[in-house]
Amino acid sequence: MALQIWRLAGAAALSVILLGEAVGDEPGTCSAGSCEGKALTLASVPQKILDAEYAVRGEIVTRSFKLEKLLEQDNHSLPFDELVPCNIGNPQAVGARPLTFHRQVLSLMSNPSLIEDAASLYPADVVARAKEYIGKNPKFGAYSHSKGILHFRRQVANYIDRRDGASVPPADPEDIFLTDGASAGVKTVLEVMIDSPSDGLLIPIPQYPLYSASITRLGGTHIGYELVEDYVSGKGWAIDVELIEEKIKSFLASGGRPKGIAVINPGNPTGNVLSRETIESIVRLCAKYRMVILADEVYQENIWHMDKEFVSFRQVVHQTGLPVELFSFHSMSKGYYGECGLRGGVLHMTNIDADVADQIYKLFSMILCANTLGQGAMASILNPPVEGDASFPLFSQERSEILANLSRKAELVTQALNEIPGVQSLPAEGAMYAFPQVYLPERFVKESEVLGKAADMLYCIKMLEATGVIVVPGSGFGQRNGTWHYRITILPEEGKLKRVLERMKTFHMQFLKEYLGPEERAIEDKTPTPCQPKYSEQLQKEIIEAHLTAATGQAEPQLLLMLGGSGAGKGGFLKAMAQHGMDTGNFVLHGLDEYIEYLPEFKASKQHELVVFKDAADGCYSGVIPIAKAAQNEIVKRKQHVIYEDTGKDLDRILTRILPFFQKAGYKIAVVLVDNFPAIAKQRSFGRFMREGRFASDRYIESTFKNVPENYAKLKELKEVTEAYYCDNSCAEGVCPKCWLDKGTRSLLPEAALQTGTPLRLHPAAS
Repeated sequence: MALQIWRLAGAAALSVILLGEAVGDEPGTCSAGSCEGKALTLASVPQKILDAEYAVRGEIVTRSFKLEKLLEQDNHSLPFDELVPCNIGNPQAVGARPLTFHRQVLSLMSNPSLIEDAASLYPADVVARAKEYIGKNPKFGAYSHSKGILHFRRQVANYIDRRDGASVPPADPEDIFLTDGASAGVKTVLEVMIDSPSDGLLIPIPQYPLYSASITRLGGTHIGYELVEDYVSGKGWAIDVELIEEKIKSFLASGGRPKGIAVINPGNPTGNVLSRETIESIVRLCAKYRMVILADEVYQENIWHMDKEFVSFRQVVHQTGLPVELFSFHSMSKGYYGECGLRGGVLHMTNIDADVADQIYKLFSMILCANTLGQGAMASILNPPVEGDASFPLFSQERSEILANLSRKAELVTQALNEIPGVQSLPAEGAMYAFPQVYLPERFVKESEVLGKAADMLYCIKMLEATGVIVVPGSGFGQRNGTWHYRITILPEEGKLKRVLERMKTFHMQFLKEYLGPEERAIEDKTPTPCQPKYSEQLQKEIIEAHLTAATGQAEPQLLLMLGGSGAGKGGFLKAMAQHGMDTGNFVLHGLDEYIEYLPEFKASKQHELVVFKDAADGCYSGVIPIAKAAQNEIVKRKQHVIYEDTGKDLDRILTRILPFFQKAGYKIAVVLVDNFPAIAKQRSFGRFMREGRFASDRYIESTFKNVPENYAKLKELKEVTEAYYCDNSCAEGVCPKCWLDKGTRSLLPEAALQTGTPLRLHPAAS
């Protein structure tokens, strides 16, 4: 056997190449410069590598490459003409434009010879920033310090100080590594934590598969803690800290060592935003069990929920005073910047042992340094123009437009998904994705098992081949057993995104038609009635203008929540209110378009101004339309009454996001049950809010009645009602003739209200 030793140019070590006959049973022989078989085969690849899975660029994407080649043919037979990549958070790949200031600075950094003439091309602050960066690092083509260029690390530290405030110690640039994207930092940290199956890291389920794949590659154990997919209480995707502790105890009992926990905030793929209280609970738990925290905070600029804010783990760790070890990760691939290809990331260490930090430095030294232009771009992005700078007006406009556009699309996607039968999606509070749960018929699940595929994987393949839309199956992120999901980005251009969602809906309806069994057909009843605008532009304009001319309301405005019945039934209730003079003041109305039929009665009474917020998405009034924050403030300022109707699926959002705002503003919350509403039994938050007295201290239901349009007399009587008695729930089934409530709804009422003779106090009706 011959042995040759070559020194590779620029390499830090010798490379040994063995040439000769194969050893043992490996097939293949070499002679006369040719070999049979390969030295490196799939069978020889380490099992850890084979076991590592990264679904974001897995089988679905591989299949899309083949479809892309077919699309290049003029006579292709595919039912679509383009592929839409909704599988990955890659903004510029789907039309996002880079921020002007940072790209101008980057262009001068990469070509310093332009500096002298740049004043005629670029604003003064761009030139000044580029000169500053070039002065600190004249040669961007040379290797830098393995932690990153010191000046850039100082700028990142300044950003962290501004973000976390003066209540915590200043960030030390020596605790910061500039990396090729956040992923490089995550993988390096895991290398110093994971070595064997007894080394465990807690990861969220669902999770970004970088974590599970990296842990598998290192031979460790990923311990999944399931997020609670809560469609009832309004918590959305929530972390259950008690569940995490149970997982820790269980792994310890098995002889394992839980080294740490990975937390993604805002969540990927779930889009949840963690509260300060939840973060503090996690910090205290890690202090109790001596675990390290990996805080993946790359979406910290992507917050869409009006009542949510980003809170860093670093800030909470310092404020608690606990010596919890923390690695924080940030990136310029997300946020409003979307510079994925430039590969800029940050790893920040808090309370990390100095000897461990040295080992991390050694690992980064082995790859020399992150790309220098990416380092500069990261520093620039975290230190954008400020008011007074020449580039600030354009930067501010670009930033606002990007964030507003993403926020609209986050709402658009979840709303459209929730209109598809068998699909439900929690609001995307942050990040760049929705993660809807999809009902897959039993026959389809069995078919996928026969094919050896996860059911949601097969579903996503079918959707890809029918629509050209690329999404990622939930099984690639992990999900609760018995549920199926997929991740879809909110990134494509808004018009294209609407078309994509329509294609997905059409596909899913056909899919249900093909696979639903007779006993599953009820799911198709969720199909919403197509929205057909019935009103002239003049009438719509008149309705909107009512908001501008509404008079000041009474001193104690109300928010009236109408539940159940048809839109016509609830519209009839409003008509009766107008006819019988119940209540006075002006109303802001959200809900179904049937209400508008009763606008003349409201105007005729001369006691009401009715405002309907138009759904700009489709020109109709279907479904609940969230009131924008600015509009909420205007409504409160005018003390306008607000009427909300519920379509069932939106009740929790109203209870948890809308009602608290108006309660803080001094509104009294009244609830009307129109007709009988069996579906409300599925909305457990309603019962919980009642039991907790969240509507008001002693005010739960203003009235219950049925067949409102035909029962105006009953409505008139209710003007004098101040309390009501409910039956003892002795009606076994159906609707009780005494209280008009079906069994499911009765079970949600406070216990005292179900005892014979015990009154449930109601909000007195206006005289």
